[in-house]
This record gives sequence, C-alpha cells and structure tokens, in this order.
Amino acid sequence: MIADEFLYGQIARVSREAPVLVLEYGETLRLPGGAATPPTTCWISAGRVSFISAIGPDESGRQLVAGLAAKGATFAASWH
Repeated sequence: MIADEFLYGQIARVSREAPVLVLEYGETLRLPGGAATPPTTCWISAGRVSFISAIGPDESGRQLVAGLAAKGATFAASWH
C-alpha cells in the first residue's frame, strides 16, 4: 500500500529564475493508493476484503492506517 499525496494551494507567482510556478501552500491530502485502492473501492460498495500489506511507521503510514480505519478497516499490525 502507498499513500497518494495531493498538495493544494494557490499559484503565487512565476519564478524569475525558471519557468516554474511557485505554490502558496494550502493543505495536504493523503488518500489510500496503490494496493489500497481496490479494497477501498470494495468497502465503499459494501464488499468484504482481506489483504496483507506493509505500512511504514512514519507520518504517511499513520495517516494511511487512520484513513482506512475510518472507512471500517481493521488491522492486525505490528510496527517494526
């Protein structure tokens, strides 16, 4: 599983050094991605899913677990 990360904000300006847009940061949204997408889709349509995956103990991993748990997922996990 991975966490898809989306950054949102407003375009503040175009950089003088290169043709690059400079973002005025607003918020970050992390959603289940990769191998987490099919089970999430099944849960939404009231299906039952079991799968095994590795999730890191970093901030993205914790948010991924919290997001899946909010959708009804249960975990038998250990953080190593």
